[in-house]
Amino acid sequence: MKSRSSRPKNVSKVRRDVAERLLRNGATIKSPKPDDLSAADHLASLGLIDFGLVQVVLCADPEDADFGRGHRNCAGRIVVAHDHEDSKAELCCPVCDRRIYPDHYDKRRLTELRPRVSRDGVTKYCQGLLAEVDPSFKAVAEGAYRLGLGGAEIFVCLIDFLTDGMYWSQTWAEMNPACFVAVNPNHARFGEGEWLTRVSLAELVCGEVVLRDALQTAAAKGRPRGPNMAVALFGKGPAHTVVEPQRPSPSGRQFVVEVGPNIVRVDGETVVPANAKPRHRVFRILWQWFLDDLRSERTPEQFRAWTIDRLIEELASQTGKRETDEGNVRSLINNLQNTIAESLKRKSGTPINREDIVQSCRDGYRINPFSVVARPFQPDLS
Repeated sequence: MKSRSSRPKNVSKVRRDVAERLLRNGATIKSPKPDDLSAADHLASLGLIDFGLVQVVLCADPEDADFGRGHRNCAGRIVVAHDHEDSKAELCCPVCDRRIYPDHYDKRRLTELRPRVSRDGVTKYCQGLLAEVDPSFKAVAEGAYRLGLGGAEIFVCLIDFLTDGMYWSQTWAEMNPACFVAVNPNHARFGEGEWLTRVSLAELVCGEVVLRDALQTAAAKGRPRGPNMAVALFGKGPAHTVVEPQRPSPSGRQFVVEVGPNIVRVDGETVVPANAKPRHRVFRILWQWFLDDLRSERTPEQFRAWTIDRLIEELASQTGKRETDEGNVRSLINNLQNTIAESLKRKSGTPINREDIVQSCRDGYRINPFSVVARPFQPDLS
């Protein structure tokens, strides 16, 4: 009699390598092929991702008529609406702030597929798989579940969604039979160990691995004789959020910030110039939220960070146009952080880190309440 594990595995239309690319949140698939499009449709039908097809132009494309008018090595990619007209929409490169005129210069359009992993969709999909094994499974923490299998107790952990550090611990994993599921396998670099059972969501979706089989394998390994050191079970890549307390800047480091109608100054130096409208617009939104928290008399630890989705909504309300490209907004913020630090170091030699003014937090972005001091804008500093 054949075992469950001997059943045909590749029952899905989706190849694993394609599924893995699509399950990388924020990934960009350039010039998608038919296999990519059909796979995206399939994963979307399962509720695992949302995706969009966008047209982009390159800021510096040797094939374009405006090549050389800006930075020849600029890596900026600008999303262009299908009904774009130069006279009705203002486009700027999120990297160098150069104005972009796709129609006037007949810039080459490129197609990109941009998936976005649905946390709720992935959770529901995995819970459905768990229910097939044990309908009475129980969530014990965010991203962690306990279920019974053949009289044994076993845990399933969704690596990308874990928030309780206990489940990252090698000690806990060695003492508790568990199966670790990675949505994006690139986000977790596991150590080696015969006791460790790990699968990727792509393997489950494509039928290469059956969850019940993986759980039976983990349960069969049983509990080891004793724990090792309490070290991290896996390393996490940059896209996987690490929950850490927000720490103040080094003692005594403070920066006086002024926000004007079209520029931003730090310690009297202009760090966001008048020609950097997209960066200025993002900074003003974060600045307004910062002032709101000041008026509410919050402590620095209580200052709110704002998600990228909330930022996009606020930009849309101010400009009348929704920015559909999350990557562009993230590039703007990264550029804002880098240029502020570089500009201040270059002009005044002031020691500053890239997050001393605009801070990246677990939940999004904010003006750093530990190191920023607000001052009314002074129009004339000459």
